[in-house]
Amino acid sequence: MRSNQEIPLSPGLTLLDRLKNSGKLDDLFLITSTEEIRYRDLLSYVEEQMNPMLSSAEPVTTIRPELKKDDLFQLAAHLLRGRPVLILPPLEKKNSTSFSERHLATHPGQIQPDIAAYLFTSGTTASSKCVPIRFSQMEAASNGAKSLFAPDSNKAWLLNLPLYHVGGLSILVRTLYWQTAIYLPDSRQIEETHSLLENEKRIQTVSLVYTQWKRLLESGVKPHPEMKAILLGGGPIPESYFKELSLNKASMPPLYNSYGMTESFAMISCRDLRDLFIIGNVGYSLSDQQIRINPLGEIELKGSQIFDGYTQLSGEPTPPYPFTEDGWFKTGDFGKLESDGSLSVLSRRTDLIVSGGKNIIPQEVESELATLPYVQEVAVTGIPDEEWGEIVVALVRLAPALSEKYSLVDSSEFSISNDLVSVTESELTQQIREDATIVLERYQLPKRVLIVDELPRTELGKLKRAELKEWAKRRILPS
Repeated sequence: MRSNQEIPLSPGLTLLDRLKNSGKLDDLFLITSTEEIRYRDLLSYVEEQMNPMLSSAEPVTTIRPELKKDDLFQLAAHLLRGRPVLILPPLEKKNSTSFSERHLATHPGQIQPDIAAYLFTSGTTASSKCVPIRFSQMEAASNGAKSLFAPDSNKAWLLNLPLYHVGGLSILVRTLYWQTAIYLPDSRQIEETHSLLENEKRIQTVSLVYTQWKRLLESGVKPHPEMKAILLGGGPIPESYFKELSLNKASMPPLYNSYGMTESFAMISCRDLRDLFIIGNVGYSLSDQQIRINPLGEIELKGSQIFDGYTQLSGEPTPPYPFTEDGWFKTGDFGKLESDGSLSVLSRRTDLIVSGGKNIIPQEVESELATLPYVQEVAVTGIPDEEWGEIVVALVRLAPALSEKYSLVDSSEFSISNDLVSVTESELTQQIREDATIVLERYQLPKRVLIVDELPRTELGKLKRAELKEWAKRRILPS
């Protein structure tokens, strides 16, 4: 239920109307290390700078935003005026052409009512898809998160996620709906984030992927006592961290594990990790959102945060129709509902390994292998096998004491040496199978282990599962 202060959007009532009627024009909108910018300043920008842009015949404005004040203002202005934007990620190489760039000519000729933005999914497990986001989705997502995560007036949400990703864009959108502030850092380096979380009292909320949080913990971060919430997303949280948290949770601010995606405009469920330890548990759905598990174990969603379907791109195959006959969105994720009604996410269905007729969830195997003392980081995938259908392959970053000692022997084997022992990948496979047999079923044990210097990740730190699989296939399967 909305509070009396909230002004719901309706046809003809834009976010700009809402801002003008809020009585908060003198409140802070943007904070940097050197500036404080108020909503009155944002309103002036919209009225003075946007008219030429809005006179364009193009129905959609293309924006490739970076974490800069000008880009933030431009995005905010389009959202306030109700002007749809196509938001693109940065090009990987100068003068190169990204997947989304190749399809710029596919702007819809007639924009559906209520469309605020077109985003591309991250594509960590499959080809990226174009997702139209409605203003009503944005409003629902903002209202659902407000009671838990909204900073106080003139306090801020630290924006250290890219604006072309739904995680970063949703911070801007929530800020506009709540009329609170954004803190724009000078950089996204861990050292600066560490300092801001400890010392900048105007920051009350922050979103991080677990790999960022892990690095902050390793640097000894102690968030300041006025921090209202830290949100963790972008992938599973290992069991080893829960053990650490159980010893230190009294000193932590509310720390939320969350679940969401571009299609639900970011977070659709969450849980304070200090309350209960269940691996993969992401808590309860927000507001009027609904979650169910179909007979195959796939997570399905329904509610005001869910999109209406993918946008067709010129020259590309027709995107999948991702809904059931009764209107539920099929996420492609694999999970279960716990006895208390909360959701636990087990795996993406596209990541599921089927070996000898057994379903193997990579994250469950990774969680156990990560506890081995000689494993710094691990990712698990499956590759085709004539006998088993697929076999489990573990890609391992060794603990520092060992990783400094191994060297390439040939194209398929590494050697780890100290004064007493030399270990090849095949011997490491055997060692891991012996050490993990207590905590994993036999069919879950990796049949091959590959030693790697790093794992392929997106800018947000999420594993690129598809790239992982292809790399393992190249290393193991004959050409």
